[in-house]
Amino acid sequence: MEAWLKISLLLSIFGFLRETKPSAPFITDFLVDFKDVTLDQVLRDVYPVGTYSYMVLAIIAFLITDYFRYKPLIFISGISGIITWSLFLWTQSLLGLQIAEVFYGVYLATEVSYYTYIYAKVARSRYDSVTAHTRSAVFLGRFVGGALGQILVFTRLMNYKELNYLTLGTQVLCTFWVFLLPKVSSSVYFNRNENNNDERTSSALLWYHFKTSFSNIEVIQWSLWYAIGNCGFVQVTTYIQVLWNTIDNDQDVIWNGAVEALITLLSAVVTLFAEKIQNILHLRSNSNVAILSVLTSLEGLSLVLAAKTKILYVSYVGYMLFCTLFAFTITICSAALARKLEDDSFGLIFGINTFIALVMQSLLTVIVVSGNVLVLDAIQQFYVYAGFYIVFALLYACYHIYSICKK
Repeated sequence: MEAWLKISLLLSIFGFLRETKPSAPFITDFLVDFKDVTLDQVLRDVYPVGTYSYMVLAIIAFLITDYFRYKPLIFISGISGIITWSLFLWTQSLLGLQIAEVFYGVYLATEVSYYTYIYAKVARSRYDSVTAHTRSAVFLGRFVGGALGQILVFTRLMNYKELNYLTLGTQVLCTFWVFLLPKVSSSVYFNRNENNNDERTSSALLWYHFKTSFSNIEVIQWSLWYAIGNCGFVQVTTYIQVLWNTIDNDQDVIWNGAVEALITLLSAVVTLFAEKIQNILHLRSNSNVAILSVLTSLEGLSLVLAAKTKILYVSYVGYMLFCTLFAFTITICSAALARKLEDDSFGLIFGINTFIALVMQSLLTVIVVSGNVLVLDAIQQFYVYAGFYIVFALLYACYHIYSICKK
C-alpha cells in the first residue's frame, strides 16, 4: 500500500470513530429525562455554554494546530470527547453539564486538526483523493451513529442514557487510534519545510495571506456567505431537538436517529454530485449568487415548515429539506471561495470565516436564546432563524441586481 493511502486510511478511521455517536440524535431527551434540568434550562443555560466555548477556542485552536503540527490537537480532540461524554454520564447538576459543554467546545474547536493534518502529510496531487476519504469517513460515521442509535432505541435494547456509553466508547477508541498516526514534520506557518524559500516570518506570512485574500471583493462576498450560512446552520442543528421536544414530547419512540442518518446520506450525495448539479443548473460566476439566493430563501422557508407544524413528522421533513439545501449551497460557496484563494491560505481564510460564523452565532444566542434580550420559546426562535436566512437571501439578491445594473 502506498504511503499516502495508508495515512489517509488511518486518519479516515479516526474520523469514522469520532463521528460515530449513537447518542447524539437523542441528547436533549437524555438530558431532560435523566438529569436534574428542565427543557428550558437545556435551551437557555446548557447549550449556549458550548457555543461560547467553541467561539473562544476556535481561532486559538487553528493557530496552535499549525504551531504544534496537528497531531497533538487531534489527541486533545479525542480527550475532550472522553471528558464531555463522561460528564454527560456521571454528573447530575446544571453546573456539571455546563462544564461538559465547555469541553464540548474544545471538542468542536480542535476538529480543525482532523481536516488539516492530511494536507501536511501527502503531496498536493493527492489532495482530491484524501479529501474524499476524510469527508466520506465523517459522513459514514454520522450515518452509522444515527442508524445504530435509532435501531437500539426502537427495539428498546438501550435507553437514551445507555447510548452515551457507546459514544464514550468510540471516543476512547479514536483517542487511542491517534497514536498510530505519523508525526508531521512541517506546517504552513510556524514550522515550514527547510526547502521553502520564503524568508518571511510566520506573522508576516499570515498577514500577507489575510491582506491578499480580503483585498478581493469576491473573496469577501463568498466569505460572508460562508460565515452567515454556517452561523445559521450550527444554530439550527444545536437547537432542533429542543424544537422537536416542544412540538411533541409524548412520542413513545422518536425518530431523531433515523432522520439524522437520512440527512447524512442526502448531504453526502448532494456534496458528491454538487459540481454536476452546478453544471446542469448552469451555476457560474454571477448566476451563482442569483440561484443560491433562491436556494437560501428556500432554506428559510423549510425552517418555517419545521417550526410552524404541530406534527412532528412534518417538522422532520422541514429539517431534512433545510440540511440538504444547506449541504448543496455551502459546497458551491466553498468551491467558489477556494477558487479565489492562494493554495496555502485555504486553512487561514476558512478558519477566519468559521470564527466569524461563531461570533455571529454567539450574538444570535445572546439575543434569541438566553432570554436576556428577547424572551422567545423554541418555536418562535426558529421563526427568527427562518427570517435570518430569508433576509440574508434577499440582501444578496439585491446585491446581484445592483451588480447587473452597475454593469
